Amino acid sequence: MSDYFESDKFDEEWYCETKMGIYECRMMLDHLDYAIKMWPGAPARPAEEQEFLQTMKNRYFAMVTDYSLYKQFGGKVNEEPLDDED
Repeated sequence: MSDYFESDKFDEEWYCETKMGIYECRMMLDHLDYAIKMWPGAPARPAEEQEFLQTMKNRYFAMVTDYSLYKQFGGKVNEEPLDDED
């Protein structure tokens, strides 16, 4: 999948940003998981599609995990060392 972003298929001059809350991220993660489970396989769908879905699922999982850590540590993940030095 990483070769997709390095190939000429990916237009670096145009991109889109979106803003969503944690509920939307969780819903998208669940939907991507469902889409992967229900993916009919090749040749019905292109094999690259399954790779893309997995990549997107990993990215949304990272977002949800980042939010969980942020909430767990009260927004101080980067302000204090995580290792005890005592």
